[in-house]
Amino acid sequence: MSTIAYTSGQIERKQQLLDTVNRAVMVLQADAIGLREPMRLDDAMVAKSRETAERFLEAIVRTLEGRTGDPLIASVVQRLHARPDARHASAVELQSLRNALLHGVAVDPHQLVMLSELLRVIDREFTEDLYRLYGRR
Repeated sequence: MSTIAYTSGQIERKQQLLDTVNRAVMVLQADAIGLREPMRLDDAMVAKSRETAERFLEAIVRTLEGRTGDPLIASVVQRLHARPDARHASAVELQSLRNALLHGVAVDPHQLVMLSELLRVIDREFTEDLYRLYGRR
């Protein structure tokens, strides 16, 4: 497999993950601030978004514990570790949010900030990958 094909596949995977989790976070944020009706969100949409976000957080937590080999998730965790001021708080907040999502507990909008930050990290990586692929900066 060529380097370009491999890189292209990784970029596509990051884009899909970013899109899926971003949509889930938007639904969860709307639900958390009471915009379920105006945005026409039903129980199934909220439940699916909770599942999507919980699976993503579970992969992050597993990586933080050293129990996964997913390179995409590992790169996100690596970026989190590069921020020593947030590393310990991040693990605690991630586990707290994951537990809330897993057990159907109401999610505080402030808890979703950490999830949004993770999405920004993936988005930055995605942009850097595009720059590398196309040789532009």
